[in-house]
Amino acid sequence: MIQAGWKVVFYPHAEIIHYVGKTREKNLLRDLNIIYQSRYYFFQKHYGMLTCITVRFITIIELSFRNLRCLVAYAFKRQQRQKTEERLRSYWVLFWRALGIQLETK
Repeated sequence: MIQAGWKVVFYPHAEIIHYVGKTREKNLLRDLNIIYQSRYYFFQKHYGMLTCITVRFITIIELSFRNLRCLVAYAFKRQQRQKTEERLRSYWVLFWRALGIQLETK
């Protein structure tokens, strides 16, 4: 902000209320895609392609477990099915993107 010419001030009475996960609920796929792409970019930039490939492999395993967990939740938590379906779709798309395959999304 200083580099942009803004004035920076300190206000000790300011408060921020953070509602965990509320922003992400609006567009889960977009937000998770940004997180994973940023992860790949960081590791490729700072540690090279081999590390980035390793991170992608670990991400594939992570997303496999997330999908499995969502499938179990879908089967047993009927009241949360709509939310679970969105997570399943998002994790599934990200799983294929980690493999380098782009799926069409709505």
